[in-house]
Amino acid sequence: MSFGERIKFRRGELKLSRGELAGRLGVSPSAVSNYENGLSFPKEDVMLRLFDSLETDPNQLFRDSFRGGGQALSSEEQTLLRKFRELSPLGRETVQSVTEALWACRQETSPLPAERPEGRIIPLYHTLAAAGCVSAVPGEDFDEISVTEQVPQTAEFAVRISGDAMAPYLEDGAVVLDGGMVVEAGPLAQMRAKYPQAEFVDARGGVIMPGLINVHTHIYSGLARGLAIDGFRPTNFFEVLDGQWWNIDRHLTLDGTRACAYATVLDCIRDGVTTIFDHHASFGEIPGSLFAIKDVCHEVGIRANLCYEVSERDGAEKCAQAIRENAEFARWARDEDDDMIRAMFGGHALFTISDKTFEEMVRANDGMTGFHIHVAEGMNDVYDSLRNYGCRPVNRLLYNGILGEKTMLGHCIHISPAEMDILRETGTMVCHNPESNMGNAVGCSPVLQLYARGILLGLGTDAYTHDMLESLKVLLPMQRHNACDPNVGWCEAMGMLFRNNPAICARYFQKPLGVLEPGAAADVIVMDYKPFTPFSAENIDGHMLFGMMGKNCRTTIINGKLVYRDREFVGIDEDRINAWCLEQSKKLWGRLNHRAY
Repeated sequence: MSFGERIKFRRGELKLSRGELAGRLGVSPSAVSNYENGLSFPKEDVMLRLFDSLETDPNQLFRDSFRGGGQALSSEEQTLLRKFRELSPLGRETVQSVTEALWACRQETSPLPAERPEGRIIPLYHTLAAAGCVSAVPGEDFDEISVTEQVPQTAEFAVRISGDAMAPYLEDGAVVLDGGMVVEAGPLAQMRAKYPQAEFVDARGGVIMPGLINVHTHIYSGLARGLAIDGFRPTNFFEVLDGQWWNIDRHLTLDGTRACAYATVLDCIRDGVTTIFDHHASFGEIPGSLFAIKDVCHEVGIRANLCYEVSERDGAEKCAQAIRENAEFARWARDEDDDMIRAMFGGHALFTISDKTFEEMVRANDGMTGFHIHVAEGMNDVYDSLRNYGCRPVNRLLYNGILGEKTMLGHCIHISPAEMDILRETGTMVCHNPESNMGNAVGCSPVLQLYARGILLGLGTDAYTHDMLESLKVLLPMQRHNACDPNVGWCEAMGMLFRNNPAICARYFQKPLGVLEPGAAADVIVMDYKPFTPFSAENIDGHMLFGMMGKNCRTTIINGKLVYRDREFVGIDEDRINAWCLEQSKKLWGRLNHRAY
């Protein structure tokens, strides 16, 4: 354990909150968080109070600073360690990378360095994420190559790309499913000969693809399509939230939540979406809402990761109910261990959540799962953190123990380069929602910068639409417009939907998603897409960006179950569900506008 980890461990043994320890030390809770996360070191007077407050011997906290045999670090080593701890997260990462590289060189048996390629030298990056990263490590992130006839003479760098969710492209292919798993993919004739007894679902010349994944949705918006709230004339993002979305969710009953879930899930399946990460709010009736959504997902057959939006906007009791709903559902999901339903711990945004509530969320979660929260979607989030907490939003999350490999931050539009470095260092995920950002006029997410830093960045829709290909189409011109560069965004857009979204799923679901390979989940869609231009492995991404739409989906299979065939739901009375949803939407709209529909 590090010094900071031992502080945190001992604080836990004494059942002291971060705020209580801060009070004893005469520092802020953020300062204690910095000590525990290794971002700063206590001054001498604080250190003395720390020993007393934690009722511990100094040797206990510092015992990991001693080498084998009981010999203490030399003064020179101590100076280096102190300077290292005072560096920024990026600085510490750079030192670690250089140290590892030097140590690796020490292990080389040959004393002779590798021959440097002749001619003009450019870096060959191993991944898209490493390209342009300021802390890319030679040999690990990139190699050096000479510019030859295979490389354009004007190239400043090259990128090695391997693997693709859509590869290999087959002109006349088939996918073999057994239960909830992909067995094999290959040429149609070969697969039919090998599995003659298998049930045959004819794609009819359509494009067979992995089921699409949406990593950020809001089921509570399911009944909002076409709604106009009387007197609603927003002039900023806060008014959009308070006058529309919070107004809607304050009037949602459990039946309203169920109707929203049906509307959302059926639309997703129509658009070829087989997995969703939802972030729900229904402050009109909170208890049992995630379980109601779970029941709808089970009934219809979609794969889902659910959470509830914790917020202090409607008072302490509603906030406490939201925390309990998250904790109870996360506990159920952990114990059930159903690979069709997973849980995260939701939070609205930092400007509606105090540090005290964050502490209660962390305590209630008890390490069961990661957090799903909106971050720096609007500048009000940044202003609130700076004004009331003396730091930026990502720093607040770090200090409150929210970040980590299972946590996903929505939007992240107004974050700084230093905050991006913290996200990379902690392995925290980010989800981008281009249509929502444009519709709410909150700004353009720094997708290119996040991607270049190697942050796991996924693609979502937020509200209204569930068409992932529609969001893909918006993402590309939005980034090019913002960068004033017509040559950016293509690889990032395709990578987010077809590589990163499956990678996000891998942190929660057991079977691989978003790919058609042996052992992957049997989530398959058929797109009724008839091109009038050449269509092949060389340009399938171009057809998706400029041709395909979600409504091209003709057939959807989830977990090996045929749920949507030839644009008809299987085993689901769509007309009955639509009629009931219409009834519930009229009730909701009536409560909002005080009239009958």
